Amino acid sequence: MNAAILDRYVAAINSLDVSAFPGIFADGYIQHSGRSPSGLSAQIENAQRLHAAWPDLHMQVEDRIIDANKVVARCLYAATHTQTVRGFAPTGRKITFVTIDIWRVEGEKFAEHWDLVDLAGMEKQLAGK
Repeated sequence: MNAAILDRYVAAINSLDVSAFPGIFADGYIQHSGRSPSGLSAQIENAQRLHAAWPDLHMQVEDRIIDANKVVARCLYAATHTQTVRGFAPTGRKITFVTIDIWRVEGEKFAEHWDLVDLAGMEKQLAGK
């Protein structure tokens, strides 16, 4: 069941189908990253913000660990740098960045999230290095 939640999330991110988010995220969703607030509506806004910055964003799960109440995923994102991101003007280059995400599952929805994002690697690519 928890693998299906992850699969639905990836499909929603790749198609920008935020209408699927109420079935993926608990209303009281807690976001520990510090990059966006907690709550379902904040996750919808976060996905919309990601797609505004990266219109062709594609998420792929490279590795996953699933248990009774946790989902861990190592993810690869790919996109074209067509918008200003983190202060870097668009270059038109394809970039990739990786994340490691940990979700706590409750009631068949993501209830809590921790992550690590390779922002240094992203910025290196945005700078053309």
